Amino acid sequence: PQAGRVQGPVVVAREGRDKRGFMLWGPFATLKSGAYEATFSLSAAGVGPDAPIGVIEAIGGNDRVFAREMVTGRQLRPKRLTEIELQFTTPGDFPIQTRLFYLGQGTVRAGPVQVRRLEPQVETPAHLRDWPLAFLWVGGTILIGALFVQVMGRRAA
Repeated sequence: PQAGRVQGPVVVAREGRDKRGFMLWGPFATLKSGAYEATFSLSAAGVGPDAPIGVIEAIGGNDRVFAREMVTGRQLRPKRLTEIELQFTTPGDFPIQTRLFYLGQGTVRAGPVQVRRLEPQVETPAHLRDWPLAFLWVGGTILIGALFVQVMGRRAA
């Protein structure tokens, strides 16, 4: 990392020891077009609630920003990793990286980042909401037609 040191499964950056820079970045995976959510596991100590501790991002290639959010001390716990979610949409065919930029304040711990595809919200079209009634109407029409044919057949005989 540019900022911090790897300590087991996390990267730890400390004010006074580490300079500003990226604690996490990568993996440059190409995602299909669609909506995604990146979940960052972070903790911060030694910062005030309104102090900015870092910036989380979803970047396409090296410079196309799909999402960016400032993270403050208020959002994180000092000794326990907290999940911070960042939603983004990609048109596809871009190598995506998720990043955490450390702003040089407090002690920040960063665990692995998980990225998952968000399921598209499929809404039933308005004209299909009444399909049970349409089915009943067609079924009823066929039934009445069959009964009509039987009654007319008995009258002719």
